[in-house]
Amino acid sequence: MIRELRKKFNSEFTQGKYEAFLNDINTFLKYPVDFRVSETPLFLSNDLKNKLLKACDELCKQVTSAEFKLKMKDAIQSHLNIPGETDHPEFFVFDFAIWSNIQ
Repeated sequence: MIRELRKKFNSEFTQGKYEAFLNDINTFLKYPVDFRVSETPLFLSNDLKNKLLKACDELCKQVTSAEFKLKMKDAIQSHLNIPGETDHPEFFVFDFAIWSNIQ
């Protein structure tokens, strides 16, 4: 995390700005957000961002490879298979645990 940007964001944060942020989201979207929205952005260095994007690319390549599909064909019981599933996933979700002690 970029320390200077974190400190600047924290020093300028107000409840009013957060409520305006939520209002913008709920005005823009078709339906109001019904989950807690993170109050804080991530301030990542380009180096870390690029490492995360590279990891995502590598994971996508691995899980869409023919070798992976062959290895995993029996991992899920046949009655749980999705009818009409294609060779291309609809989407991927990656959740990286990033810890920082910057306040």
